[in-house]
Amino acid sequence: MPAKEIKELRESGKLEEALMMAKNEFQAEPDNIWTKRNLAWVYYAFLKRDQGSQEGFMEKLSKAIELKMPENENLFFEQFCWVIGGHNFKISKSELSSADKFNSVKLIFQTIKTIKLEQSKGHSFLMKSFHNAFKEVTTDGQFNQENLINTSKSYVEFFQWTGFDRFLEEDFEQFETNGRKIMSFVEQVIIAYAKVLLKGEHVEDDGIMSTEINEEKTALFLNFIDIVIEEHPDFQYSLYYKSKLLLALERFDEAKKSLVPFVKMKKNDFWVWDLLGEAYADDTDMQIACLCKALTLNTKESFLVKVHQKLADLLVGKELYKEASVEVLNSISIRKKNDWKINNELIKYTHLDWFKKEVKIKENKKFYEEQSILAEELLYNNHDEIVIVIDFVNTNKKVVNFIKDKNLNGFFSYKHLKMNPKIGDIYKARLNPIGEDGFYKVLTFKSSPNTDSEVIKKVSGNLKIAVNRDFGFINDNFISPDLIKKHELKDGDEITGKIILSFNKKKNDWGWKVFTVSQ
Repeated sequence: MPAKEIKELRESGKLEEALMMAKNEFQAEPDNIWTKRNLAWVYYAFLKRDQGSQEGFMEKLSKAIELKMPENENLFFEQFCWVIGGHNFKISKSELSSADKFNSVKLIFQTIKTIKLEQSKGHSFLMKSFHNAFKEVTTDGQFNQENLINTSKSYVEFFQWTGFDRFLEEDFEQFETNGRKIMSFVEQVIIAYAKVLLKGEHVEDDGIMSTEINEEKTALFLNFIDIVIEEHPDFQYSLYYKSKLLLALERFDEAKKSLVPFVKMKKNDFWVWDLLGEAYADDTDMQIACLCKALTLNTKESFLVKVHQKLADLLVGKELYKEASVEVLNSISIRKKNDWKINNELIKYTHLDWFKKEVKIKENKKFYEEQSILAEELLYNNHDEIVIVIDFVNTNKKVVNFIKDKNLNGFFSYKHLKMNPKIGDIYKARLNPIGEDGFYKVLTFKSSPNTDSEVIKKVSGNLKIAVNRDFGFINDNFISPDLIKKHELKDGDEITGKIILSFNKKKNDWGWKVFTVSQ
Protein backbone atom coordinates (compact mmCIF):
# COMPACT_ATOMS: atom_id res chain seq x y z
CA MET A 1 0.00 0.00 0.00
CA PRO A 2 1.60 3.32 -1.10
CA ALA A 3 0.39 5.37 1.87
CA LYS A 4 3.89 6.49 2.74
CA GLU A 5 4.60 7.59 -0.84
CA ILE A 6 1.29 9.46 -1.05
CA LYS A 7 2.06 11.32 2.18
CA GLU A 8 5.57 12.22 1.00
CA LEU A 9 4.22 13.55 -2.31
CA ARG A 10 1.52 15.50 -0.51
CA GLU A 11 3.88 17.07 2.00
CA SER A 12 6.39 17.98 -0.70
CA GLY A 13 3.72 19.84 -2.67
CA LYS A 14 3.45 17.32 -5.52
CA LEU A 15 -0.31 17.25 -5.17
CA GLU A 16 -1.26 16.11 -8.67
CA GLU A 17 0.99 13.05 -8.37
CA ALA A 18 -0.31 12.33 -4.87
CA LEU A 19 -3.88 12.62 -6.13
CA MET A 20 -3.33 10.22 -9.01
CA MET A 21 -1.73 7.62 -6.72
CA ALA A 22 -4.41 8.03 -4.05
CA LYS A 23 -7.23 7.73 -6.60
CA ASN A 24 -5.78 4.55 -8.06
CA GLU A 25 -5.39 3.07 -4.62
CA PHE A 26 -8.94 4.02 -3.63
CA GLN A 27 -10.50 2.68 -6.84
CA ALA A 28 -8.76 -0.63 -6.26
CA GLU A 29 -10.07 -0.91 -2.67
CA PRO A 30 -12.97 1.55 -2.18
CA ASP A 31 -14.13 -0.16 1.02
CA ASN A 32 -10.77 0.08 2.72
CA ILE A 33 -10.76 2.91 5.29
CA TRP A 34 -7.04 3.51 4.73
CA THR A 35 -7.40 4.14 0.99
CA LYS A 36 -10.26 6.54 1.76
CA ARG A 37 -8.17 8.34 4.38
CA ASN A 38 -5.22 8.71 2.02
CA LEU A 39 -7.43 10.28 -0.67
CA ALA A 40 -9.26 12.49 1.84
CA TRP A 41 -5.97 13.97 3.10
CA VAL A 42 -4.87 14.68 -0.45
CA TYR A 43 -8.10 16.60 -1.02
CA TYR A 44 -7.43 18.44 2.22
CA ALA A 45 -4.01 19.49 0.87
CA PHE A 46 -5.66 20.87 -2.25
CA LEU A 47 -8.22 22.75 -0.11
CA LYS A 48 -5.42 24.29 1.94
CA ARG A 49 -3.61 25.35 -1.22
CA ASP A 50 -6.72 26.80 -2.87
CA GLN A 51 -8.09 28.80 0.08
CA GLY A 52 -9.61 31.99 -1.25
CA SER A 53 -9.94 30.63 -4.80
CA GLN A 54 -13.59 29.63 -5.03
CA GLU A 55 -13.60 27.51 -8.18
CA GLY A 56 -10.68 25.27 -7.27
CA PHE A 57 -11.73 25.05 -3.64
CA MET A 58 -15.31 24.02 -4.48
CA GLU A 59 -14.17 21.28 -6.84
CA LYS A 60 -12.03 19.55 -4.22
CA LEU A 61 -14.51 20.22 -1.44
CA SER A 62 -17.23 18.40 -3.34
CA LYS A 63 -14.89 15.47 -3.96
CA ALA A 64 -14.00 15.29 -0.27
CA ILE A 65 -17.68 15.28 0.73
CA GLU A 66 -18.43 12.52 -1.79
CA LEU A 67 -16.02 10.24 0.07
CA LYS A 68 -18.45 10.17 3.03
CA MET A 69 -15.77 9.86 5.64
CA PRO A 70 -16.96 8.18 8.88
CA GLU A 71 -18.10 10.63 11.56
CA ASN A 72 -15.45 9.35 13.99
CA GLU A 73 -12.57 10.56 11.79
CA ASN A 74 -12.03 13.38 14.27
CA LEU A 75 -8.52 14.39 13.21
CA PHE A 76 -9.55 14.78 9.58
CA PHE A 77 -12.74 16.72 10.34
CA GLU A 78 -10.91 19.00 12.75
CA GLN A 79 -8.51 20.07 9.99
CA PHE A 80 -11.40 20.07 7.52
CA CYS A 81 -13.17 22.71 9.66
CA TRP A 82 -10.05 24.86 9.91
CA VAL A 83 -9.43 24.88 6.18
CA ILE A 84 -13.06 25.69 5.27
CA GLY A 85 -13.23 28.43 7.91
CA GLY A 86 -10.00 29.91 6.56
CA HIS A 87 -11.42 29.91 3.03
CA ASN A 88 -14.60 31.64 4.18
CA PHE A 89 -12.64 34.40 5.89
CA LYS A 90 -10.44 34.93 2.83
CA ILE A 91 -13.52 35.21 0.63
CA SER A 92 -15.06 37.70 3.06
CA LYS A 93 -11.91 39.86 2.95
CA SER A 94 -11.57 39.64 -0.84
CA GLU A 95 -12.42 42.38 -3.33
CA LEU A 96 -15.55 40.58 -4.49
CA SER A 97 -18.88 42.37 -4.22
CA SER A 98 -20.96 41.71 -1.12
CA ALA A 99 -23.36 39.62 -3.17
CA ASP A 100 -20.57 37.46 -4.64
CA LYS A 101 -18.96 36.99 -1.23
CA PHE A 102 -22.24 35.84 0.24
CA ASN A 103 -23.09 33.52 -2.65
CA SER A 104 -19.63 31.94 -2.50
CA VAL A 105 -19.86 31.16 1.22
CA LYS A 106 -23.47 30.05 0.86
CA LEU A 107 -22.38 27.48 -1.74
CA ILE A 108 -19.77 26.20 0.70
CA PHE A 109 -22.44 25.74 3.36
CA GLN A 110 -24.87 24.03 1.00
CA THR A 111 -22.08 21.59 0.15
CA ILE A 112 -21.02 20.67 3.70
CA LYS A 113 -24.41 20.67 5.46
CA THR A 114 -24.88 16.96 4.76
CA ILE A 115 -22.13 16.05 7.24
CA LYS A 116 -22.18 16.07 11.01
CA LEU A 117 -19.43 17.86 12.88
CA GLU A 118 -18.57 17.51 16.55
CA GLN A 119 -17.65 20.24 19.01
CA SER A 120 -14.01 21.27 18.65
CA LYS A 121 -11.74 24.28 18.21
CA GLY A 122 -11.89 23.78 14.46
CA HIS A 123 -15.66 23.65 14.51
CA SER A 124 -15.75 26.84 16.60
CA PHE A 125 -13.56 28.53 13.97
CA LEU A 126 -15.88 27.28 11.23
CA MET A 127 -18.91 28.73 13.07
CA LYS A 128 -17.17 32.09 13.33
CA SER A 129 -16.49 32.13 9.61
CA PHE A 130 -20.13 31.50 8.68
CA HIS A 131 -21.34 33.95 11.32
CA ASN A 132 -19.07 36.56 9.78
CA ALA A 133 -20.38 35.85 6.26
CA PHE A 134 -24.11 35.49 6.99
CA LYS A 135 -24.74 38.12 9.66
CA GLU A 136 -26.39 41.40 8.70
CA VAL A 137 -24.34 42.98 5.93
CA THR A 138 -23.82 46.48 4.57
CA THR A 139 -25.04 46.94 1.03
CA ASP A 140 -22.61 48.07 -1.65
CA GLY A 141 -25.08 48.80 -4.43
CA GLN A 142 -25.00 45.23 -5.73
CA PHE A 143 -26.51 43.72 -2.60
CA ASN A 144 -30.26 44.04 -3.16
CA GLN A 145 -33.23 43.26 -0.90
CA GLU A 146 -33.43 39.68 -2.13
CA ASN A 147 -29.79 39.11 -1.17
CA LEU A 148 -30.47 40.56 2.29
CA ILE A 149 -33.37 38.17 2.76
CA ASN A 150 -31.16 35.27 1.68
CA THR A 151 -28.43 36.15 4.19
CA SER A 152 -31.04 36.02 6.94
CA LYS A 153 -32.31 32.66 5.75
CA SER A 154 -28.79 31.28 5.51
CA TYR A 155 -27.87 32.54 8.99
CA VAL A 156 -30.84 30.77 10.53
CA GLU A 157 -30.29 27.64 8.43
CA PHE A 158 -26.63 27.46 9.46
CA PHE A 159 -27.36 27.57 13.19
CA GLN A 160 -30.28 25.21 12.79
CA TRP A 161 -27.74 22.82 11.27
CA THR A 162 -24.91 23.29 13.72
CA GLY A 163 -27.07 23.87 16.81
CA PHE A 164 -26.49 26.11 19.83
CA ASP A 165 -24.84 23.40 21.92
CA ARG A 166 -21.48 23.31 20.12
CA PHE A 167 -19.88 26.40 21.64
CA LEU A 168 -16.63 26.02 23.58
CA GLU A 169 -16.00 27.68 26.93
CA GLU A 170 -13.73 30.18 25.22
CA ASP A 171 -16.60 31.20 22.94
CA PHE A 172 -18.31 32.71 25.98
CA GLU A 173 -15.30 34.87 26.86
CA GLN A 174 -14.33 38.37 25.78
CA PHE A 175 -11.22 38.65 23.63
CA GLU A 176 -8.88 41.38 22.44
CA THR A 177 -8.17 42.55 18.90
CA ASN A 178 -5.55 45.25 18.32
CA GLY A 179 -5.73 46.16 21.99
CA ARG A 180 -9.51 46.55 21.89
CA LYS A 181 -11.85 44.35 23.94
CA ILE A 182 -14.49 42.54 21.88
CA MET A 183 -17.66 40.93 23.22
CA SER A 184 -17.72 37.15 23.28
CA PHE A 185 -18.57 35.17 20.17
CA VAL A 186 -21.71 33.78 21.81
CA GLU A 187 -23.04 37.24 22.58
CA GLN A 188 -22.35 38.28 18.98
CA VAL A 189 -24.38 35.28 17.81
CA ILE A 190 -27.25 36.14 20.17
CA ILE A 191 -27.43 39.65 18.71
CA ALA A 192 -27.16 38.57 15.08
CA TYR A 193 -29.57 35.62 15.33
CA ALA A 194 -32.14 37.64 17.27
CA LYS A 195 -32.02 40.41 14.64
CA VAL A 196 -32.73 37.84 11.93
CA LEU A 197 -35.66 36.36 13.85
CA LEU A 198 -37.07 39.84 14.50
CA LYS A 199 -37.10 40.59 10.77
CA GLY A 200 -39.59 37.76 10.42
CA GLU A 201 -40.17 35.40 7.53
CA HIS A 202 -42.13 36.12 4.38
CA VAL A 203 -45.43 34.24 4.38
CA GLU A 204 -47.96 34.06 1.55
CA ASP A 205 -51.66 33.64 2.31
CA ASP A 206 -54.19 33.74 -0.55
CA GLY A 207 -51.70 35.57 -2.71
CA ILE A 208 -50.97 38.21 -0.05
CA MET A 209 -47.41 38.45 1.23
CA SER A 210 -46.76 39.32 4.85
CA THR A 211 -43.92 39.06 7.37
CA GLU A 212 -44.31 36.95 10.51
CA ILE A 213 -41.94 35.94 13.26
CA ASN A 214 -41.33 32.19 13.39
CA GLU A 215 -42.69 31.19 16.80
CA GLU A 216 -41.11 27.73 16.91
CA LYS A 217 -37.59 28.88 16.03
CA THR A 218 -37.91 31.87 18.34
CA ALA A 219 -39.08 29.75 21.28
CA LEU A 220 -36.11 27.37 20.84
CA PHE A 221 -33.69 30.30 20.68
CA LEU A 222 -35.23 31.82 23.81
CA ASN A 223 -34.45 28.57 25.65
CA PHE A 224 -30.79 28.99 24.65
CA ILE A 225 -30.76 32.66 25.75
CA ASP A 226 -32.21 31.68 29.14
CA ILE A 227 -29.32 29.27 29.68
CA VAL A 228 -26.81 31.95 28.72
CA ILE A 229 -28.44 34.52 31.02
CA GLU A 230 -28.28 32.11 33.95
CA GLU A 231 -24.66 31.09 33.36
CA HIS A 232 -23.35 34.43 32.06
CA PRO A 233 -25.34 37.26 33.69
CA ASP A 234 -22.55 39.68 32.72
CA PHE A 235 -23.57 39.60 29.06
CA GLN A 236 -25.08 43.02 28.40
CA TYR A 237 -27.45 42.29 25.54
CA SER A 238 -28.91 38.85 26.29
CA LEU A 239 -31.75 40.36 28.32
CA TYR A 240 -32.35 43.03 25.71
CA TYR A 241 -32.78 40.64 22.80
CA LYS A 242 -34.72 38.19 24.91
CA SER A 243 -37.12 41.03 25.68
CA LYS A 244 -37.34 42.11 22.04
CA LEU A 245 -38.22 38.56 20.99
CA LEU A 246 -40.83 38.22 23.75
CA LEU A 247 -42.40 41.50 22.63
CA ALA A 248 -42.49 40.26 19.05
CA LEU A 249 -44.32 37.13 20.28
CA GLU A 250 -46.65 39.41 22.32
CA ARG A 251 -45.63 37.65 25.53
CA PHE A 252 -45.79 40.98 27.35
CA ASP A 253 -45.72 39.82 30.98
CA GLU A 254 -42.54 37.82 30.36
CA ALA A 255 -41.04 40.78 28.49
CA LYS A 256 -41.65 43.06 31.49
CA LYS A 257 -39.79 40.72 33.84
CA SER A 258 -36.93 40.40 31.37
CA LEU A 259 -36.66 44.11 30.68
CA VAL A 260 -36.54 45.41 34.23
CA PRO A 261 -33.02 44.12 35.05
CA PHE A 262 -31.81 45.32 31.65
CA VAL A 263 -33.28 48.79 32.17
CA LYS A 264 -31.54 48.90 35.55
CA MET A 265 -28.21 48.43 33.77
CA LYS A 266 -29.00 51.02 31.09
CA LYS A 267 -31.31 53.35 32.99
CA ASN A 268 -29.59 56.50 31.70
CA ASP A 269 -30.25 55.57 28.05
CA PHE A 270 -33.51 56.95 26.71
CA TRP A 271 -34.19 54.05 24.35
CA VAL A 272 -34.49 51.43 27.11
CA TRP A 273 -37.43 53.33 28.60
CA ASP A 274 -39.04 53.53 25.19
CA LEU A 275 -38.65 49.75 24.91
CA LEU A 276 -40.02 49.16 28.41
CA GLY A 277 -43.11 51.11 27.44
CA GLU A 278 -43.74 48.67 24.59
CA ALA A 279 -44.14 45.88 27.14
CA TYR A 280 -47.17 47.72 28.55
CA ALA A 281 -49.18 47.41 25.36
CA ASP A 282 -52.50 47.44 27.25
CA ASP A 283 -51.56 50.21 29.69
CA THR A 284 -51.47 53.67 28.12
CA ASP A 285 -50.60 55.36 31.41
CA MET A 286 -47.50 53.23 31.81
CA GLN A 287 -46.45 53.82 28.21
CA ILE A 288 -46.74 57.56 28.79
CA ALA A 289 -44.73 57.28 31.99
CA CYS A 290 -41.92 55.40 30.26
CA LEU A 291 -41.73 57.86 27.38
CA CYS A 292 -41.73 60.76 29.82
CA LYS A 293 -38.85 59.14 31.69
CA ALA A 294 -36.97 58.82 28.40
CA LEU A 295 -37.45 62.54 27.80
CA THR A 296 -35.98 63.49 31.20
CA LEU A 297 -32.58 62.04 30.31
CA ASN A 298 -29.65 63.92 28.84
CA THR A 299 -29.94 62.88 25.21
CA LYS A 300 -29.10 64.43 21.86
CA GLU A 301 -32.25 66.16 20.67
CA SER A 302 -32.35 64.51 17.24
CA PHE A 303 -32.49 61.05 18.83
CA LEU A 304 -35.80 61.90 20.50
CA VAL A 305 -37.87 62.84 17.48
CA LYS A 306 -39.80 59.56 17.41
CA VAL A 307 -40.26 59.55 21.19
CA HIS A 308 -41.94 62.97 21.06
CA GLN A 309 -44.32 61.82 18.33
CA LYS A 310 -45.10 58.54 20.03
CA LEU A 311 -45.90 60.42 23.24
CA ALA A 312 -48.07 62.87 21.30
CA ASP A 313 -50.13 59.99 19.88
CA LEU A 314 -50.71 58.55 23.36
CA LEU A 315 -51.63 61.94 24.85
CA VAL A 316 -54.16 62.57 22.09
CA GLY A 317 -55.74 59.22 22.90
CA LYS A 318 -56.05 60.33 26.53
CA GLU A 319 -57.44 63.72 25.40
CA LEU A 320 -54.54 65.54 27.06
CA TYR A 321 -54.44 68.01 24.21
CA LYS A 322 -52.41 70.73 25.90
CA GLU A 323 -49.50 68.38 26.57
CA ALA A 324 -49.96 66.66 23.19
CA SER A 325 -49.62 69.97 21.32
CA VAL A 326 -46.19 70.49 22.89
CA GLU A 327 -45.00 67.06 21.76
CA VAL A 328 -46.25 67.68 18.21
CA LEU A 329 -44.31 70.96 18.09
CA ASN A 330 -41.20 69.29 19.55
CA SER A 331 -41.21 66.62 16.87
CA ILE A 332 -41.81 69.13 14.07
CA SER A 333 -39.06 71.42 15.39
CA ILE A 334 -36.47 68.63 15.47
CA ARG A 335 -37.37 67.58 11.92
CA LYS A 336 -37.04 71.13 10.63
CA LYS A 337 -33.64 71.62 12.30
CA ASN A 338 -32.34 68.45 10.67
CA ASP A 339 -34.01 69.03 7.28
CA TRP A 340 -36.09 65.89 7.75
CA LYS A 341 -39.49 65.36 6.20
CA ILE A 342 -42.46 66.26 8.41
CA ASN A 343 -44.73 63.23 8.18
CA ASN A 344 -48.44 63.35 7.43
CA GLU A 345 -49.46 62.36 10.96
CA LEU A 346 -47.81 65.45 12.43
CA ILE A 347 -49.22 67.73 9.74
CA LYS A 348 -52.70 66.32 10.38
CA TYR A 349 -52.47 67.19 14.08
CA THR A 350 -51.66 70.84 13.32
CA HIS A 351 -54.96 71.23 11.45
CA LEU A 352 -57.18 69.88 14.23
CA ASP A 353 -59.26 72.21 16.39
CA TRP A 354 -57.70 71.13 19.67
CA PHE A 355 -54.21 71.91 18.39
CA LYS A 356 -55.17 75.44 17.41
CA LYS A 357 -56.81 75.99 20.79
CA GLU A 358 -54.39 74.21 23.10
CA VAL A 359 -50.98 75.55 22.06
CA LYS A 360 -50.59 77.52 25.29
CA ILE A 361 -47.48 76.08 26.98
CA LYS A 362 -43.91 75.90 25.73
CA GLU A 363 -42.69 72.75 27.44
CA ASN A 364 -43.75 69.60 29.26
CA LYS A 365 -40.81 69.37 31.66
CA LYS A 366 -42.96 69.34 34.79
CA PHE A 367 -45.32 66.82 33.18
CA TYR A 368 -42.35 64.56 32.32
CA GLU A 369 -41.12 64.63 35.90
CA GLU A 370 -44.54 63.88 37.36
CA GLN A 371 -45.27 61.01 35.00
CA SER A 372 -41.80 59.45 35.07
CA ILE A 373 -42.21 58.59 38.75
CA LEU A 374 -44.44 55.67 37.72
CA ALA A 375 -41.81 54.34 35.34
CA GLU A 376 -38.95 54.67 37.83
CA GLU A 377 -40.80 52.63 40.43
CA LEU A 378 -40.93 49.66 38.04
CA LEU A 379 -37.20 49.08 38.40
CA TYR A 380 -37.32 48.28 42.07
CA ASN A 381 -40.74 46.79 42.64
CA ASN A 382 -42.31 43.78 41.08
CA HIS A 383 -45.95 43.61 42.14
CA ASP A 384 -49.05 42.02 40.73
CA GLU A 385 -51.83 44.22 39.46
CA ILE A 386 -54.78 44.37 41.87
CA VAL A 387 -58.31 45.77 41.78
CA ILE A 388 -58.86 48.56 44.29
CA VAL A 389 -61.83 50.79 45.16
CA ILE A 390 -61.64 54.39 46.39
CA ASP A 391 -63.46 54.74 49.73
CA PHE A 392 -62.42 58.28 50.77
CA VAL A 393 -61.09 61.35 48.93
CA ASN A 394 -59.23 64.30 50.42
CA THR A 395 -59.22 66.79 47.55
CA ASN A 396 -57.20 69.41 49.45
CA LYS A 397 -54.24 67.11 50.12
CA LYS A 398 -54.74 65.06 46.94
CA VAL A 399 -54.89 61.85 48.97
CA VAL A 400 -57.30 58.92 48.67
CA ASN A 401 -58.09 55.92 50.83
CA PHE A 402 -58.50 52.66 48.98
CA ILE A 403 -59.59 49.13 49.75
CA LYS A 404 -59.02 45.81 48.01
CA ASP A 405 -60.39 43.64 50.81
CA LYS A 406 -60.18 43.38 54.60
CA ASN A 407 -56.53 42.37 54.34
CA LEU A 408 -55.33 45.07 51.95
CA ASN A 409 -56.27 48.73 52.28
CA GLY A 410 -54.53 52.04 52.85
CA PHE A 411 -54.01 55.45 51.24
CA PHE A 412 -51.85 57.14 48.61
CA SER A 413 -51.20 60.54 47.05
CA TYR A 414 -52.59 61.15 43.60
CA LYS A 415 -50.85 64.47 42.93
CA HIS A 416 -48.85 62.99 40.05
CA LEU A 417 -51.76 61.00 38.63
CA LYS A 418 -54.20 62.16 36.00
CA MET A 419 -57.37 61.29 37.93
CA ASN A 420 -60.42 62.92 39.48
CA PRO A 421 -61.31 60.27 42.08
CA LYS A 422 -64.69 59.67 43.65
CA ILE A 423 -65.78 57.18 46.28
CA GLY A 424 -66.63 53.91 44.60
CA ASP A 425 -64.32 54.40 41.60
CA ILE A 426 -62.62 51.15 40.62
CA TYR A 427 -58.99 51.01 39.41
CA LYS A 428 -56.38 48.43 38.56
CA ALA A 429 -53.10 49.28 40.23
CA ARG A 430 -49.72 48.13 41.39
CA LEU A 431 -48.87 49.53 44.79
CA ASN A 432 -45.80 49.51 46.99
CA PRO A 433 -46.18 49.86 50.80
CA ILE A 434 -44.05 52.58 52.39
CA GLY A 435 -43.60 52.32 56.16
CA GLU A 436 -46.17 50.72 58.45
CA ASP A 437 -48.96 53.31 58.63
CA GLY A 438 -50.81 52.24 55.49
CA PHE A 439 -49.20 54.64 53.00
CA TYR A 440 -48.57 53.26 49.50
CA LYS A 441 -46.73 54.46 46.42
CA VAL A 442 -48.50 53.99 43.11
CA LEU A 443 -46.46 52.01 40.60
CA THR A 444 -49.01 51.60 37.82
CA PHE A 445 -52.55 52.85 37.69
CA LYS A 446 -55.51 52.74 35.31
CA SER A 447 -59.25 53.19 35.51
CA SER A 448 -61.32 50.00 35.37
CA PRO A 449 -65.01 50.97 35.64
CA ASN A 450 -66.35 47.71 34.21
CA THR A 451 -64.52 45.53 36.72
CA ASP A 452 -66.40 43.86 39.57
CA SER A 453 -65.20 44.21 43.15
CA GLU A 454 -66.14 42.20 46.20
CA VAL A 455 -66.15 45.34 48.35
CA ILE A 456 -69.03 47.00 46.47
CA LYS A 457 -72.65 45.78 46.53
CA LYS A 458 -76.07 47.03 45.55
CA VAL A 459 -78.64 47.72 48.25
CA SER A 460 -82.32 48.66 48.42
CA GLY A 461 -84.74 49.19 51.28
CA ASN A 462 -86.36 51.77 53.53
CA LEU A 463 -84.26 54.47 55.14
CA LYS A 464 -84.32 54.48 58.93
CA ILE A 465 -83.32 57.70 60.69
CA ALA A 466 -83.39 57.67 64.49
CA VAL A 467 -84.99 60.55 66.41
CA ASN A 468 -82.68 63.54 66.78
CA ARG A 469 -80.06 61.92 64.52
CA ASP A 470 -78.72 63.18 61.19
CA PHE A 471 -77.49 59.80 59.95
CA GLY A 472 -79.39 56.64 59.12
CA PHE A 473 -79.36 53.03 57.95
CA ILE A 474 -80.63 50.99 55.03
CA ASN A 475 -80.82 47.35 56.11
CA ASP A 476 -78.13 48.00 58.76
CA ASN A 477 -75.89 49.73 56.19
CA PHE A 478 -74.74 53.16 57.37
CA ILE A 479 -75.73 56.25 55.38
CA SER A 480 -73.94 59.52 56.19
CA PRO A 481 -75.52 62.88 57.07
CA ASP A 482 -73.96 64.36 53.90
CA LEU A 483 -75.84 61.93 51.64
CA ILE A 484 -79.09 62.43 53.56
CA LYS A 485 -78.77 66.20 53.25
CA LYS A 486 -77.65 66.14 49.62
CA HIS A 487 -80.61 64.04 48.48
CA GLU A 488 -83.08 65.54 51.01
CA LEU A 489 -83.93 62.10 52.34
CA LYS A 490 -86.52 61.40 55.03
CA ASP A 491 -87.16 58.54 57.38
CA GLY A 492 -89.01 55.74 55.58
CA ASP A 493 -87.95 56.68 52.02
CA GLU A 494 -87.51 53.77 49.64
CA ILE A 495 -83.83 53.84 48.66
CA THR A 496 -81.73 52.07 46.06
CA GLY A 497 -78.00 52.53 46.09
CA LYS A 498 -74.54 51.06 46.44
CA ILE A 499 -72.58 50.19 49.56
CA ILE A 500 -68.85 49.84 50.13
CA LEU A 501 -66.96 47.84 52.75
CA SER A 502 -65.58 50.22 55.36
CA PHE A 503 -63.59 50.02 58.57
CA ASN A 504 -65.20 51.71 61.59
CA LYS A 505 -62.36 53.01 63.77
CA LYS A 506 -64.63 53.71 66.74
CA LYS A 507 -66.00 50.17 66.78
CA ASN A 508 -62.73 48.67 65.51
CA ASP A 509 -64.75 46.54 63.14
CA TRP A 510 -65.70 46.22 59.49
CA GLY A 511 -69.08 47.30 58.18
CA TRP A 512 -70.83 48.62 55.08
CA LYS A 513 -71.67 52.22 54.23
CA VAL A 514 -73.83 53.71 51.50
CA PHE A 515 -71.88 55.92 49.08
CA THR A 516 -74.42 56.54 46.33
CA VAL A 517 -78.24 56.54 46.34
CA SER A 518 -81.18 56.93 43.99
CA GLN A 519 -84.88 57.11 44.94
